[in-house]
Amino acid sequence: MKIYKEINSNEQNFLIISFFTKNFISKASRLANSLDQLNLNYKIFEIPEIHFSKSNKGTSNINYCMPKLILDIFKDTKIPLLYVDSDIVFKKKPELLFSFAEKKIDFAIYNFIEDTDNEGYLPFKVNIRVNDKIIPKEFFITKVSVPLLNSANYEKQMLTAGAVAYFSNTKLAINLLERWLENIKRFPRAVDDQTLDYTFNIDLNEKKKLNVYWLPKNYCRYSFWIFTDPVINHP
Repeated sequence: MKIYKEINSNEQNFLIISFFTKNFISKASRLANSLDQLNLNYKIFEIPEIHFSKSNKGTSNINYCMPKLILDIFKDTKIPLLYVDSDIVFKKKPELLFSFAEKKIDFAIYNFIEDTDNEGYLPFKVNIRVNDKIIPKEFFITKVSVPLLNSANYEKQMLTAGAVAYFSNTKLAINLLERWLENIKRFPRAVDDQTLDYTFNIDLNEKKKLNVYWLPKNYCRYSFWIFTDPVINHP
């Protein structure tokens, strides 16, 4: 794993990291440019291949799955890490994240079932005939909806969008990453978001001790959230 681009000269209590294979170099360059403009510390790594769990065009090499790559970086740094997919773009300075160290947050991610307004909309184009003329129109219809919500009376569950995830360098966060890695080994063809959910919801005995923060969707904003002003965007 080699460093493609980095800045590590500013006062920042977390490091932004990302990984890409050579076919994603234009996306990685776009990510780096957005971070440069906001004067944020980051390291973007070029890797020779990616595991099945991140891409169905990947390989069986477990060394290039998301939790293993994060754990490897934790060997060289003591500060928390904010992982982002290489096709992410930062639109604004992520002010919220600078408070996580003081709040002793172990893990942060967007969770669909902690968001009462998770519906997403995609354009729907139709041609309408008016007085023998065809007029093209564009409407937006609901295409993403998770009609589930955590109850205050039960243990929290997680259904993640894993393009943005924060991990502190604590025993509890490291344990989550290690257990996640073991589950990727068990289910190598499963999407890593799903094995992370499985790890947190079913396999993690220390879940109640883990200090978790559910990110608002503008910190992992997908284009189908058309009313959300992004801080961290997934265009």
